[in-house]
Amino acid sequence: MAGLTKPGKARRLLALERKNPFPGMNPWMQLVWSDVHTRLIGDIAEALGDELPADLVARAEERVVLNEPDEGERIAKAAESEVYPCALRLPLPAVAVPLRQGEPDAALNLQPLIDRCYAKGRYWLLPYDEPPPGLDPDDLAWIRTTWPGSGRLGLGPNRGPGSRF
Repeated sequence: MAGLTKPGKARRLLALERKNPFPGMNPWMQLVWSDVHTRLIGDIAEALGDELPADLVARAEERVVLNEPDEGERIAKAAESEVYPCALRLPLPAVAVPLRQGEPDAALNLQPLIDRCYAKGRYWLLPYDEPPPGLDPDDLAWIRTTWPGSGRLGLGPNRGPGSRF
């Protein structure tokens, strides 16, 4: 059959499409952030489970409020947070998840979780025909330079990682 790719080549191309094309966060995933967030919560709980002491469990959708902390408990205030700036062109960092006072923080490597989320959510099927809102012009230029002529990532109509055209 003329015009069809060999099965091995087609499988390799499909595998490439299913891999997050960014070294870090894929900005198009922000278009469906609620879905990404829901998937990511379960993946984070699973990843943390391997890092936690045997008597702790990572759970989703739970809050713990301590009115009178026991000796040695760490209290996190709602207004306190840590911000990890992430450049589009770099892998996401591992972050420290605080546990109890006196115990070392658990390490959470975010990049494999985002990559897994990309694959499981089939986010290569997102509409890559336009840059996502708020994308920095320098980052868009970098994307166009990184994938020149590939017809991917905001370079033309209906041309995303999952495009069949």
